[in-house]
Amino acid sequence: MRETLRQTVELAAGIAIAVLLTRAWLVESFVVPSGSMAPALWGTHRLVKCKDCGYPFACGTEVEPVAPRAVCPNCDFAGNPLDSLPDTPGDRLLVWKSAYDWRPPRRWEMVVFRSPEEPRISYVKRVVGLPGESVEIRGGDVYVNGRIARKSLAQQRAIMVGVYDTRYAPRDLPPRWQGDERASRWYREGELVVCHAMAQADVGRMATSSKAIDWLSYQHQRRIPGTPDRVEPRPVEDLYGYNQSIPRRVEATHTVGDLMLRCRLKARGRGELSFFATDGRERLIVKIDPATGLRRLLHNDREVRRRAGQAVLLKTPALVEFSIFDRQVCLAIDGEPAWAAYPYEPSNLPYQPSSRTLAIGVRDLNVEISRLEVFRDVYYTATPVPVEAGHAPHPVGLGKGAYFVLGDNSPISYDSRAWRRGPAVDQRLLVGRPFLVHFPSRTVQLGRWRLRIPDVSRIRYIR
Repeated sequence: MRETLRQTVELAAGIAIAVLLTRAWLVESFVVPSGSMAPALWGTHRLVKCKDCGYPFACGTEVEPVAPRAVCPNCDFAGNPLDSLPDTPGDRLLVWKSAYDWRPPRRWEMVVFRSPEEPRISYVKRVVGLPGESVEIRGGDVYVNGRIARKSLAQQRAIMVGVYDTRYAPRDLPPRWQGDERASRWYREGELVVCHAMAQADVGRMATSSKAIDWLSYQHQRRIPGTPDRVEPRPVEDLYGYNQSIPRRVEATHTVGDLMLRCRLKARGRGELSFFATDGRERLIVKIDPATGLRRLLHNDREVRRRAGQAVLLKTPALVEFSIFDRQVCLAIDGEPAWAAYPYEPSNLPYQPSSRTLAIGVRDLNVEISRLEVFRDVYYTATPVPVEAGHAPHPVGLGKGAYFVLGDNSPISYDSRAWRRGPAVDQRLLVGRPFLVHFPSRTVQLGRWRLRIPDVSRIRYIR
């Protein structure tokens, strides 16, 4: 009996020592204090399910008073109750404290650090500027040493903000994805968007049919205030469903041209598949022949890249990602780049923001599309809203061991743009790299009791 008791005590002591050592040297738990990194990370929030389209989204409640109703970021429905919902605490992260003992932080990587203004407080932000660099925010983008800082496709996935998801279509509004022409063969079939190749009998009646592209275009729209069953076309803007209790003036919003479409796509036949995007000035089109693997890129209707390759297998649904973030074209199929990212420079064409920004084109193919989604890049503002006194001048020069950090939720993030003691985070203030969201949660109501339970669907590694 005594031996068993002694072993139990020794085991408990060993575990306690291991936990203390791990906490001190290797891993630490960190609670996200605010929504400055939303939608990647959530602070204290309330979970809303849209009454119209069913889209689930989080609204931050760190700022009081909480708005009585929430606007759905997917369908713009404004009648979702918010003030009656329970609060859920912020995400919990595991932080690898010794990560930067082996290497320095990388651009676009999340870091946890002690505040330069109040070292007892820790923040989590994203690194955008490295030691020895000059950083500037211009037109929503980050510039490093005078050149736009581009993201890889993996970094785009980590930072992108949802705009629209066809799986959550509102009931009484026109679809945002529609065929361009009255004779378009695009149609809805349950949750699928489908296009069938022109039948051979039709070719004789339309000699140009084999050359014509049948476009399925996305038109962004907003509900007209006071008439929720009517919409008007609008360009995509830097709005956040998370910031429901922090109103922004109309003049404080910005048009966003850096967009991505993502879908599951299946194709059969011998023809051509095209993807179109515009940022309001440049027109980018990627054309793929699935049978031969030939890929072509057109910039403002001029072919700028051509690449032969192997046949693209699209007989089963493949994940397709097409983006124009940071003046760079990316296309990936099942996670594999169709080519190295293509950077482009702005032309002399006039800037004309448009509500029609993305399209998928088909020529002589049978295509089925599911899970069609639109995302946008973060539009970085020069200062948070409201403007904080003592914000950082631009461009900002970084000295040895100094980092420039920003929050993904740019309008409300208190970061290098606003600190009164200067924009830089010294490397001595770095706590570590967050690598796991290990205890996201949600709150459920059981009679008079509200219980906090783990939200297993949001447990994930941070890349």
